[in-house]
Amino acid sequence: MNIGAVLLAAGASHRFGTENKLLADIGGKPLIRWVAEEIAHSGAGEVVVVTGCDHLLIEKALEGLRLRFTHNLSWTAGVGSSIAVGIMALGSQPLGAFIVPGDMPFLTSALLKDLTFDEELRFTLVGERESNLALGRISVASPLGKVLRDKAEGESFEVEAPKTKLLAQKFKQMGMASALVITDGVDQNLHLSARNLPNVRILDVQHADPVSLIRFDHVILTRKAMAKFEEILK
Repeated sequence: MNIGAVLLAAGASHRFGTENKLLADIGGKPLIRWVAEEIAHSGAGEVVVVTGCDHLLIEKALEGLRLRFTHNLSWTAGVGSSIAVGIMALGSQPLGAFIVPGDMPFLTSALLKDLTFDEELRFTLVGERESNLALGRISVASPLGKVLRDKAEGESFEVEAPKTKLLAQKFKQMGMASALVITDGVDQNLHLSARNLPNVRILDVQHADPVSLIRFDHVILTRKAMAKFEEILK
């Protein structure tokens, strides 16, 4: 099965201190190399490493491995931009791609092999059931084997007032116990309504992150949010 991998290695890791955490020595090797080696040994198809800060040092740390690099000139814009750059850099046409943060030293090739044969992670547009958001041109394989599908219809996703009960009822009608809603901008009603729903999160496109995408059982994208994703990918 042709599943690629995008290894995210663009961040500056300011919270770690003066050193880039991806270059920190862990058992005699840089942290990023541990992760990259596990991906390479998993049998994944094409492996693309997205660099940004300290890109020359990252490339040196990964010398000799079966992978290639793509540089995100806008790496300071956040992880979303790096995901977009990485997905677009995949040269072949894989069935999906693992999105792998570079700071996962306990990731194993065995786990990736198991997940390769799991369900495909699908994103469905609100109003267009069973349509894939491919982050440009491919679908994304689920690291947790979850199928993220929405059952909503319409051009937008909203509630009439900032009331938890209204939003809870909406998800109940849709048969969703856990959901991430990605909107094109800040929606006060949605944000206020979701505050007391532990299994619901509302994010705008600029703040969408891979951890949230794999955490929830369902992902809902409004059409305007999809348009913004497409702008990022241009």
